[in-house]
Amino acid sequence: EIHGYLRRNPFMPWNGFDLAGLPGIRGRQLDLYFGWLGLRHQHLGARSIWKDYGPVAVDQPAKGPAR
Repeated sequence: EIHGYLRRNPFMPWNGFDLAGLPGIRGRQLDLYFGWLGLRHQHLGARSIWKDYGPVAVDQPAKGPAR
């Protein structure tokens, strides 16, 4: 899956002011998102569709639940 949500929103009516560009957030959007999902699961019991399978080589067969 391509992480297109890590870029600036092209439909914002202004240029320049992007909250994801603030210091402390820039470059860490994915880490913050997964951290939020972890907290949500821990405190609210809401499960995430994303599963951590650890490091995977590019040429390694896909692993995960069979469909």
